[in-house]
Amino acid sequence: MDSNDPSFWVNRVQPQEIPAIAMDLFKIGKAFHLQGSPGTGKTYIGEVVAELLAERFGLKLVKNQMRWDKGEFGLIQTNMSHYESEDWMMPLINPKTSKYERTATSVLPVNDNGLFQIDEIAKKPETFRFVAQLMNEGRIGFDYFLPKNTYCMSTSNYTSDRAGAHHLHTDLINRMAIINVHPTAEGFCKHHGGELAPDIMGFLKWFPDKILTFNPKDVGEPFASPRSIFAVSQLLDTGFDPNNATNPNAYKVLRSLVGEAFTNEFQAVLRASMSLGDVDDMIKDPEGSRNKIEKLKEDSSNARSQLCSLTMMLAKRCKRDASNFGDIIRLLHKIDDESAVVFTHMALQVNPKVKEQPEFAEHYERNQGFYF
Repeated sequence: MDSNDPSFWVNRVQPQEIPAIAMDLFKIGKAFHLQGSPGTGKTYIGEVVAELLAERFGLKLVKNQMRWDKGEFGLIQTNMSHYESEDWMMPLINPKTSKYERTATSVLPVNDNGLFQIDEIAKKPETFRFVAQLMNEGRIGFDYFLPKNTYCMSTSNYTSDRAGAHHLHTDLINRMAIINVHPTAEGFCKHHGGELAPDIMGFLKWFPDKILTFNPKDVGEPFASPRSIFAVSQLLDTGFDPNNATNPNAYKVLRSLVGEAFTNEFQAVLRASMSLGDVDDMIKDPEGSRNKIEKLKEDSSNARSQLCSLTMMLAKRCKRDASNFGDIIRLLHKIDDESAVVFTHMALQVNPKVKEQPEFAEHYERNQGFYF
């Protein structure tokens, strides 16, 4: 299945849902394959699945070692694009038949208790035959068998992504569970929670379509994805100033990470913050800021950018001190309930102590339909 296939759009799965699905599939020893655009977290999902498997067996997780000890669970993540088919299979005389047959090489796991993850399998169609045998039968050639309690998964991009992927053969598809990875801004923010810079979380809450701006037609151009957006968040945590008005390199740096579409919208939000004036005055005296509040209620792109900017700044205040929540939520309810709910989601993720504030219970009761 490819992203050009209409049925793809009803078979998408968010990254944070996949580990639980994988654990169910592994109950019957079924390998699975993740398809998704670049930067959507496919490789990282393998690490989360390995952690769950290690926990299931009561073992210590070790990553990317070809050998591990008893009492450990190993994760091997390998990339098919780094190998030729000869690196996986070599001709050897089968003593039972006295004929040359293919046998597995040392790139495969040999210890019990592990997860074997093969990334970019769609780049090497000449390997599909033995990958299909490994995924379905747990063996390759005449003398290699997966060790006890060893599971398999694989990943690839879509052919439409122009990332060098070929269409998977139908026999390979039918030997694995196929999962189409589709990140969402909501899932991304929920998964990373307090790890995300408030500016990034606030921006994605108001502009969720910017979670993935990949366009295969933009050859060689950077783009926003969960991976590159998280890198921007880490950059902001270092004290990096993303505002072009005060940092002449801001646009160039951001664009190099997340591309033009994300950077332009993100900096528009930052510019909008400059027209808000003193936000602390708005918090202390909502009635005296009535004119500003009325402008924020307007249905325009600038008003939306200002609301995004406002909730970003307010979330920072709650991150520093959860007791600010009461005054802030009273201000936002004067604007509209949507802004109050978006802000509260952000505030809870950057500072869980917000839930302990007395005003939170009142807000939750009023808007519980937006929480789950």
